[in-house]
Formats: sequence, C-alpha cells, structure tokens
Amino acid sequence: MQDSATAAANAGAWMLDSIQLPSGGRIKVKYESDDYAFVQNRRSALMCRIAGIGSDSVHFSNRLYNFFKGDGLYVYVNVPYAPTSKADLYARYLDGIGKLFFRLYIGMPKDDFGSGSDYVPCYADPDVAAGNWYGIVNSHTIWIKVKGVNAAGDQDGSLSPLAQTAINYLRLNLPSKAYPGSELNDDLTVTDGLKILLSMLTNIVSLFNGYNNTARGNGWCSVVDTSARSFVRLDDPFLKKLGGGLRVRSVLIYDNWKNMTKQKQREAVYGQNYDYTTTRSVNGIMTKISSGVAAWEPSLGGEENPFHLPIEYLDKVSMLAPAAMKYSEEPLGESFFPGPTVGYSKVRVRTIHAANVKSANGYSESTFYTSYDFPTQWDYTRIDPDTKKDTNRS
Repeated sequence: MQDSATAAANAGAWMLDSIQLPSGGRIKVKYESDDYAFVQNRRSALMCRIAGIGSDSVHFSNRLYNFFKGDGLYVYVNVPYAPTSKADLYARYLDGIGKLFFRLYIGMPKDDFGSGSDYVPCYADPDVAAGNWYGIVNSHTIWIKVKGVNAAGDQDGSLSPLAQTAINYLRLNLPSKAYPGSELNDDLTVTDGLKILLSMLTNIVSLFNGYNNTARGNGWCSVVDTSARSFVRLDDPFLKKLGGGLRVRSVLIYDNWKNMTKQKQREAVYGQNYDYTTTRSVNGIMTKISSGVAAWEPSLGGEENPFHLPIEYLDKVSMLAPAAMKYSEEPLGESFFPGPTVGYSKVRVRTIHAANVKSANGYSESTFYTSYDFPTQWDYTRIDPDTKKDTNRS
C-alpha cells in the first residue's frame, strides 16, 4: 500500500530543510516523494493481490484446477480503487495490457526434505476474444478471465496457463518433489530402497501417461496462497505511483519582523508551492494525474515494470521428453537502459497565499520533454523464428 505522507517523511530524511539567515530570518524547504504516471511511454503498474481463482465469474477458491470443475480461468483480484463501471475498470486497470504477469505463491508436494510453497512467476493472455473477459464483483474486487492453453502450451485450450506454468516449474526446478524418491537422504534405509523402486515404477507410468497428467492426478501445484502472497500486475489506477526519489514541495521565507520590532508586529511568511500534476482523460473524464515520467524502474521490485514481457518458446530436448514452456524476458540488454529517475512534463509554481485571496498573483508553468516523448527504442533478431512467438515490442 502506498502512503504519500509516509513516503514524504521518508524522502525528506537527512535533507537540508532549514537555513538561518544573518538577519534572523530563515528559509524552510519542504520535500515530498516523487511520483509518476508513466514509465517512459507505458502506464505505470502495481502488483495487486489475488483474492482467488474460479471457473466462472461468480465463485472462486484458492485452487488453480479441480478434478470435477476443471481449470480456473477466472482470476479474482483485490484492487485499491473502486471502479464505477466496466468501462472505468478497463480504463483504470487494463488499458494497454496485452500480457498479464502473475507472481503466485503455490504449495508444492511434500518429499523427504519437507513441504512448503514457492513463488512461481508466470504470464497469461487475457481472453479478449471471449468478449466479456472482465467484470466487477464488489467495490474492491474484480475478475479477469485468462485465455486457456493446451497441454503443450503452444495453442489455445481449456487448461489454465497458471496451473501449467506451476507444474512446469515443479518439473524443472524441484526434481525431488516432481519425482518422489529420486533424491533421498544420505542414511539410506530399507524403506528408502523401496521408495526408489516405487519411484522407478511411477516414472515408467508417467512416461506413458505424461507428466502433466500425472501431476494433475496427484493434485500437485493446485493450491495458491491467497492470504497476501500472490499478485497480478495491473495498471496503476490513480496514475500517481510513488517512488523514484524526492522533490521540493514548497519554499518558505520567514522575515523575523516580529523580533526585529520587539514583538510589536507580526512575522511575515513568503514562499512558493510547486505542483507536479497535469490532466488526462480517463474513461472520458478529465482527471488530475501526476506529470511525472520514470525513465526506468529499479531492478529490485522489477516485477512492476511494464516493459518486462515474455519472449515465449517451447524447449523440447527429445521425442520422449515433455516440452518445456519457457521464456526470455524483455527487454533484452536491459543494462543499457536509462537509470531509474523521474522527470516531470509540467511544473506549476504559485505563491503560498493564492488560496482565498482575490488579488493574489497568478502562476508560472514550465513544461519539459521527458522519456515519454523520447522512449528507448530496441529490437532483436530471432535466431530461430519457428520456435519464437510474436510479441509486442517497442
């Protein structure tokens, strides 16, 4: 949760905020956190907590798939801003999103080394072809339907891409859990020997049945932790994402006239306020948003970077081995991209006495080019175009 007051207090720590003048007057500088609406020319994004998974737009649970109900293609999400309509939902959370990024905390099978869960990053396409692919549950919960895939992951189907990715993650990264009995402790016993023999039999059955069917038959990687550990990346609905550094909010000058006149007259305060907002049409309504544009976002917490998208491919090492759904993440050569800084396309300066004063001065407004106007351009050459899927690049 982003808190502007806390962010402003943290941003101003250890900064020069007061200057004592020889006349006895003083200058007071107030700071606040940077904010931005775009990362270069793309909407800034937030990781929103997943409330559950369902097989329809009404019911949901914490299971990716169910033997009786099939795979859950409806993702329920808790959101910070309450959309007023479906059009408002799209404009606030889904505008410009071609791929949904998920970070799921999924329960893994138990083995000799224990049990637990692991974070599984995965991507899915929104099921735009379905027409009605998103909706509102209540004031702070929405649902999004993702497009199903087949068992190989290279075509449309009825299986959840989230479940398929989790099973694929289990097979490739956790072999002791994916193939029970394949890795044992050093002090082998008779029971361990029987487990090895049983695992060999199980692997033979899996060879003919297919690993995906075996995993689903055992219910592996079917439970998602929806308490506060599973997220999906959506557009920032406020177009005002805190982060980047700090900026000056106001500069105040106290003239010390009270002490100079021996308490006979009041001290006067002069100064300027700085405003870093602009307006933009959101769902047909002119809305005040941040004029900030981030040149890039830090690698720490880079899951929220809207430029991180998959270059998908299938890796099949042999005829009998199952195909692995893999991806490289855009943008390639990220180390050559700009540093994580924030610039502003519009800054408005006006006196601190502008409110409720008819004769107050106007304001001065400065506009600037940012990385929104000149985003980083990149491209890559495909080594094998037959195995790489097309993806949006800029």
